[in-house]
This record gives sequence, C-alpha cells and structure tokens, in this order.
Amino acid sequence: MPSAASALEASAYRFGHFSLEPGEHRLLSDGKPVPLGARGFDLLVALVARAGRLVTKNELLSLVWPGLVVEENNLQVQISALRKLLGPSALSTIPGRGYRFELPVESVAGGVPVGQTKVADDASPAMPEAVAIVPPGRVATNVPARLPVLFGRAGDVESIKALLLPHVVVTVVGAGGIGKTRVAQAVSGQLAVERAAEFPDGVWWVDLAPVSEGEAVPSAVARVLGTLLSSERTHTETMAAVLAPLRLLLVLDNCEHVTDAVAAFVEAACAAAPGVRVLATSQETLRVADEHVYRLGVLPLPRGDAPGEAMRAGAVELFAARAQAVAPHFVLGPDNVNAIVEICRRLDGIPLAIELPPPACRCSAWKACARASTNASTCSLPALAPCSAGTRRCVPRSSGAMALLPPRNSGCSGGSASSRAASRWRRRNSSRGTRRSTAGPRSITWARW
Repeated sequence: MPSAASALEASAYRFGHFSLEPGEHRLLSDGKPVPLGARGFDLLVALVARAGRLVTKNELLSLVWPGLVVEENNLQVQISALRKLLGPSALSTIPGRGYRFELPVESVAGGVPVGQTKVADDASPAMPEAVAIVPPGRVATNVPARLPVLFGRAGDVESIKALLLPHVVVTVVGAGGIGKTRVAQAVSGQLAVERAAEFPDGVWWVDLAPVSEGEAVPSAVARVLGTLLSSERTHTETMAAVLAPLRLLLVLDNCEHVTDAVAAFVEAACAAAPGVRVLATSQETLRVADEHVYRLGVLPLPRGDAPGEAMRAGAVELFAARAQAVAPHFVLGPDNVNAIVEICRRLDGIPLAIELPPPACRCSAWKACARASTNASTCSLPALAPCSAGTRRCVPRSSGAMALLPPRNSGCSGGSASSRAASRWRRRNSSRGTRRSTAGPRSITWARW
C-alpha cells in the first residue's frame, strides 16, 4: 500500500503559470523547464502537496533531508530561493513553527483544487514541534509565560487589551522609567492566551533598544520571526510581504530613538497585512495613520492617610515588594506605612525611582526613616543609587531614565537627592511631552493623559 507521502505526490500540480511534476522531477513555467536544485524541488513538492496548511520545520527537514542532521539555516536558504522563484506571497512563514504554501493549487488529473483554505494550526496532523514549544491554550510567542508581578497596573493592562480590539496600532506612550515595557509584557502575555484564536500566527516581542539605526528595524523583526531578508527588495517591503497572509500581534518595544523608521515599517506592514496588530511602546508617538495612543501615568498613590488604603496603593506595594526582596526582615505595616507613603509621594509614583531606594535598606538612615510613623515629613530620604541587585531577566533601563538619577557614590545622607531626581524627571519629560503634542499626529486619538 502506498504511503501517505507518496499518495500526496502521486499527481502533477498547477499553480499560477507553473506546473509541478513530481514523477518527472520537473518544474515548468509556461511550459518551459525551470532549473531547480534537488533539495529545493523536494521542498517545493512537500509544500505544494500540503498547500493551505502549516508544515512544521521538523516535518520539512525529515522530508527533504531524510536521515540527515542539518542546520535549520539550510531550510531557510531553500525557502528564500523558492520565494525568489515563485514570488514572496507564495510562501508564508508561521513564526517559530514552519511554513505554508499560499497559492491556489489543482491537480492536472482534474482533482479537487486545494485552494488557499487556512487550516487551523491546532488541526494540523503534524504538531509535535508546536506541542513541545507552546503550552496548551497559548499561541506561539517569545513572551515569557511567567512574568514579574505587576503592581498597580491592572486597569492599564485591561484598557490596552480593549484598545487592541478595534485599533490596528496602539502605542503606549510615557516617560522613561514609567513602566511601559512591563505593562506591554503583561498585555502581550495575556493576549497570547485569551485571544489565541484572533492571533493564530502568534504574539511576537521585538526589543528595539539595541537597534542603533533606523534601517535595522525590519532586520530586528525578521530575526524574531525567523525570516531571511531578500536583497532584491527593501527590507521593509520584504517583511511586509512576509506578514501579508499572517494574523499575529507584533509588539515593538523601545521605539523612541528610531520613531521615523518604526513609523515607516508599521505603515507598510499594516497596509499589506490586514491580520496584523501592532502594540508599540515609546516616549514619543509614532504619528502613523490610525494610531491610538495610550498615555501611561505614574503608579497610584494613596489619596488619604488611612493605613489600609495606603497599603493597597500600587506605588506602596511596589516599594514594599522591592524592599522585601533585598531585606527579608522588612514588613509593611501601620508603624512604617506613613513614612513609605511619604517616600513614594516625593518620588511622584515613578516606578523606576521607587524601585531604587530598597538597596539602601541596610543603611541606618533608611531604617530610621522606615521606622518613623508619626513624623514622616521630617525624615531624610536615602540618595538613590542605581540598583545592581535586580533579576538577570530584568529589562535594561533606558539611558535617559538612568541619567536622571544621582551618582552611585552619593551616600545615604543626601536627604533631598530623591526629590531633586524626581524634579529633574518631571521637568525633562513635561517639556518633551509639550514639544510632541504641539506637532499633532495625523490620525491619533488619545486614550489617556
């Protein structure tokens, strides 16, 4: 009895002006033979015979290089060659998983056309690779399944998730150190589970902080999606063609230093790919068509002096969590909550600034401040020293935010250092916001000031 693979390859196939004859090992274009290497031909047969559904990388490697151990780069090179031959829209990349043949296909013998029907990824019979990588109920993504606890941002996360329903591009805008990256991580991580059906091709995080030049923005996206860029077209055009048939969420983090390049890439991608949504974080708006801006504010501060209310405020919760991480003996309670509330208020609820004092927990000045409960307004605040005790997975802080902080050797006796840092932060970022708002984006709605 013939195998399933041989049955799939039993007939000839037509797509566009091409005719593929597996039995004769021949590819014709308008009746004329087209030169194609043995590996490329076998790869084309495997994809055309399974047109319209995902074919995983492992499956393709076993079909094209049976019994051999080869690098995945060999597969990418052959895919790139087929795209040059057939056109960029013939093959779509399913990031992290495999490829799909997109052109309408019919058998020469008069069989039923395969067409461009999108078979759901979870219905594909060859899924061992995906099952091993993607937890049940979660789409393919490079966002960690376990993220740090986020304090005081539940409302922001839900609002941004809701904005991504009707809007193609949502930009989370805020000053350096305000927590944009952490919020975007939480949003993308939850959407990878809650809206898996809407983004069957995944939720993909692209960190643009290491990108020094705008021309490298498409390359950064290509690396995350596992795509080889063509030398015959611009990188933006190539990525737009790759994204065209996909339905995914693309998260672009730290866009502020390459806003023009990101804007050009986003406009090209969204014009070519109706199934792509973009979530960006930046200190400035992208000013692209149909952009919806969500301005992220500081962490909530207590409105009153009631200890119970204060201990539930996001700024105080963050301070207490960081303090306990470096000083396990620390306990937030009625005897020190007023002093900590005063610290958070002087820091204006800025998350980055709040995270920095806890490493000074060991100095006597901070301990005295933390123990104060009745005269918090007169206790001195420790100078802010950049934290070196953070987790190894912690997102690197932006240089702009770190530049606002006092030097590491400023000691623990600088009573007003933190206040001066917060004041510099306010002046710098308020002036930036004013400059940007006067320009006026073309089609932007502001969700929050």
